[in-house]
Amino acid sequence: MNEQRTVLDMKKLMDAVQDAACQVRADLGAGCAKGEYEARFERELKQRELAYHHQVWVPESYKGMVLNSGYSLDYVVEESIVVELLVADEITPMHEERLLNYLRLSGCRMGLLVNYNERAFRRRGIRKLMYSVAPLAQV
Repeated sequence: MNEQRTVLDMKKLMDAVQDAACQVRADLGAGCAKGEYEARFERELKQRELAYHHQVWVPESYKGMVLNSGYSLDYVVEESIVVELLVADEITPMHEERLLNYLRLSGCRMGLLVNYNERAFRRRGIRKLMYSVAPLAQV
């Protein structure tokens, strides 16, 4: 899903996506249904002229066979960043692991978890994650 982008381009893109998420939280506050946040998040992405796909299906494979199971990613922005919107008490390690799996399966390197129910939203409601495959050392 990725295009080749410079580190600076990716930082600007991530900042724009994070700004869109923060604007939604500033407008709505906490305690709304996920669908309300999604509709406003999409509007913010459009205002920033960011291309996105919503509910992106990523099939799962096992030993070379595509399985009937798979994953539905909330958003893929500019074919580069996976965004998962949450309405939860807190972002847990399970949320982080799930997003890392989504990054691995989608081919995207950067992801954003946004928890709109977090009281300290700017400090704990947004988590950026990066996935990279480190080369194995020569034996």
